[in-house]
Amino acid sequence: NRVKNAVSHSVCPICEDGNLTDHTDSNHFVRNGIFVQTSCHYSLCDGCGSEQVNAQQMDRNKELGDRDYMEAILNLQGEKNIYS
Repeated sequence: NRVKNAVSHSVCPICEDGNLTDHTDSNHFVRNGIFVQTSCHYSLCDGCGSEQVNAQQMDRNKELGDRDYMEAILNLQGEKNIYS
């Protein structure tokens, strides 16, 4: 489920040859027993193929993960109310 964005950020700090391009993947995690589906933002080097996350992407990933976790809790609460 990779989505390539057209924005190139900078030269890769690992190989110092390729360019980093923003990508978004679908990702999941389990927090407190709750399955959460979310998006994960990162950069991919077109030279060495390394996947990297910068500080801005890390902050965005945390925000999205927290938001999607809260939505999962609300969805579970709504399902419990339906079956109550």
